[in-house]
Amino acid sequence: MTGHGGKGQKVKEDWIGKLTALGYSVREADQAAEKIEKMAPQLRRGLEQWFQTGQLADISAGGFTAAELTEQRGMTVPAAFLFMDWYLREPEEAGQALASMPDQVIAGHV
Repeated sequence: MTGHGGKGQKVKEDWIGKLTALGYSVREADQAAEKIEKMAPQLRRGLEQWFQTGQLADISAGGFTAAELTEQRGMTVPAAFLFMDWYLREPEEAGQALASMPDQVIAGHV
């Protein structure tokens, strides 16, 4: 055994369990978990905090906060954090998507 995948696979499985508990399908949760593992560290910590405490950290990316994206755009909290991470990586593409796509499409894309 090389040790690859052990801890990382457990972390991914934990994310999948948390996401499916929120109503994500296993496929959606698997895709989101992969993106969460690669998420900017401050955003991942904010998402972890929300899962642990139910409190949204006051983190913004590109002028967006998770609270604004959930309240004003109807995103789930994980989708809001995934969107903010996408915005940090590809601001033009993410911004255009937010302006032109229904929230459900955005949540499914990120």
